[in-house]
Amino acid sequence: MKTVSLRHIIALSIVVISSAVTLDAQEKNDTVAKDLQEVTVEGDMQKIDATTATYYPTAKVKKASNNAIDLLYRMAISQLRVDPQGTSVKTSTGEQVTVFLNYLRATDADIYGLRSADVLKVEYLDFPTDPRFQGARHVVNIILRKYIYGGYTKLSEDVTTVTDMTSRGSLYSKFAYKRMLYDVYAGPQYRTYDHDGTLEKSVFHLADRTIERNQDHLVGEKNIFEIPVSFRAIYEKPGMQIANTFGVGVFDIMKGIDRGSLGYTPDINATEYSYERTTPSTSRSCSWNGGYYFIFPKNLSLYVIPGFAYTHTNAHNTYTTTIPGVDPVVNDHSEDAYYTSLSANLYKTFNNRHSIVANLSGYITGNSIDYTGSSPSHNDYSSSTLQGMISYNFNHNNIFSGSLMLSGVAFHTKMNGKSESTYYPTIYLSAAWSPSRKSRFSFSANLYSTAAAGANLSPNVIQTNEILYRMGNPELKSYRTFNSNLSYTYFASNSLDLQAYAGYNGYYDRTVQTFAPYKDGRCVIESEMNSGDFNRFSAGVNLTARLFSNSLILQASPGLTYQSSSGYYDLSLTRFEWGLNAQYYFGSFNISAYYNPSGHLIEVYNGAHNRNAESYGIKGGWANNSWNISLRAHNFFRTGYIGQWTDLVTPVYERHTDIISGGMHASLDISVTYTIGYGKKVGRGNEIGAQGGAGSAAYK
Repeated sequence: MKTVSLRHIIALSIVVISSAVTLDAQEKNDTVAKDLQEVTVEGDMQKIDATTATYYPTAKVKKASNNAIDLLYRMAISQLRVDPQGTSVKTSTGEQVTVFLNYLRATDADIYGLRSADVLKVEYLDFPTDPRFQGARHVVNIILRKYIYGGYTKLSEDVTTVTDMTSRGSLYSKFAYKRMLYDVYAGPQYRTYDHDGTLEKSVFHLADRTIERNQDHLVGEKNIFEIPVSFRAIYEKPGMQIANTFGVGVFDIMKGIDRGSLGYTPDINATEYSYERTTPSTSRSCSWNGGYYFIFPKNLSLYVIPGFAYTHTNAHNTYTTTIPGVDPVVNDHSEDAYYTSLSANLYKTFNNRHSIVANLSGYITGNSIDYTGSSPSHNDYSSSTLQGMISYNFNHNNIFSGSLMLSGVAFHTKMNGKSESTYYPTIYLSAAWSPSRKSRFSFSANLYSTAAAGANLSPNVIQTNEILYRMGNPELKSYRTFNSNLSYTYFASNSLDLQAYAGYNGYYDRTVQTFAPYKDGRCVIESEMNSGDFNRFSAGVNLTARLFSNSLILQASPGLTYQSSSGYYDLSLTRFEWGLNAQYYFGSFNISAYYNPSGHLIEVYNGAHNRNAESYGIKGGWANNSWNISLRAHNFFRTGYIGQWTDLVTPVYERHTDIISGGMHASLDISVTYTIGYGKKVGRGNEIGAQGGAGSAAYK
């Protein structure tokens, strides 16, 4: 077997040098080589130690995947919870996971444009110490092949139809030459929603009577056009990496209409009224992000990350009704928003066991907002954040590792001349023990503070409908959050693995949505205040089985969650939840299916009971080295458009809401991807994507 493998390698090298084969032809040889390795080397499909869990995707999975989220979903990693529709990646306990490509943070469009054939392995890390991960708590790092010169161009088109219409195109191209790598991306999207709105029943307990307001949705239309464009250049040599990314974006809601009927009980006129709300808007943004990584002698490295973003928005919001004597409510605004940041991360190791990481980061945001219409005003909001962090990390032969991180965060906010400064310490603690390459016990805990959002600090009063008003609260305070997780991961074999977990999340004196009488008890006003604690306990297990030489993959995720709230909202809920998915691969074809039962949870910030209907789907696909074509049927037995419900109860205001969305109805998704490669595939590559603008602080 060794002699045969060597002959194959020598023959392949001669062909590459003499014939200058294309990337697509070489990919076939890579697939053969990978298949040989998977057949002859047992136990290399996945391994784990005290710092990293490493997974090697099979040739079948890589061939069938059309983006990074799809790849992670198909790999069925027991430590991850991946949305089958490709919208999110979370840990078993529901915490957000940050995705990196070759140690560079990936945007959504990076993920969407990934060429899965270039993936060598996937690493999952909790509380990583590498400064390039920028302090992210949970990380997936996808390691890609290197390029000396050449690259590829990838064209994609995703269409969702049957109900609403969504078209998302993608043009991504990468070219490498020696130490330089260039990426360019454009991702136009056009979305048409013909079923978008709510059915709402509200009860107002006013000073002299109780009024029931019924809002029935008749028309909900929204047309959205979006196009992000990005360019990135990377220079790399041993001990140094310089990256700069530039992006511009257009986001337009060209048409936003919500129209329906209104009924009141009691109503002296016994008349049914109508309402209409229009919400068109336009946004333009630009951004720049850098990443400068240096490795110095004596095990010292430095990673500096500057960034800037700017967004200008013009938004319109007009509400009209046929109720006599009620004037139209106009809440238009124009906003200029900017965001700038600078972060420096220093990493030093001692004796290969001890290391220290130091970080100093600064963030500045600014929002200038002009409200026009029914409640004209001007708001100037700014915030500055300075964070310093130092952590000590211990690693004993990757069998035991531990980290203790201390940091301080200082916030300074200013709203219309009123300033507030606060300082809070943060502490992180993590430990892991890996008795073998097949198992690991891990524990983590962190305590930090969350500042009140800028929009919620606004003192402006905005009218929402005929009876309900809304305002911010300049007296809002930051609140504490505590998270802890305990898990056990076990790789029984290449065919079976699991993770058992338990977690706790606590929000103390958090901000909540409140309702109070307004205008001498004739109306109700919505605001926010700090009140009570929210606790969430969760436990469960993720089981993954890979059968028949990885042709059949099965995954099950049963779990139990308990939630409780005190203060303004005093309630609790216990919920059993689970999910299933299955995949089967045969030749160039694949088929997968998933099922998630109905869900029920309590909102952290307003005590509402949120329920959603079950979701399910089946997907079939075909792929070769250049083409990837798939067809997915989602919720194919559902004929209605209501799949989410919300119930909120307070002493002065009650609300039941049915959420209407085309995503709840049966739908058909078609995805087509074509990739053409050129040059020699031996250099390092990362993909760029849509760059975000500055965040809005407008109260809406």
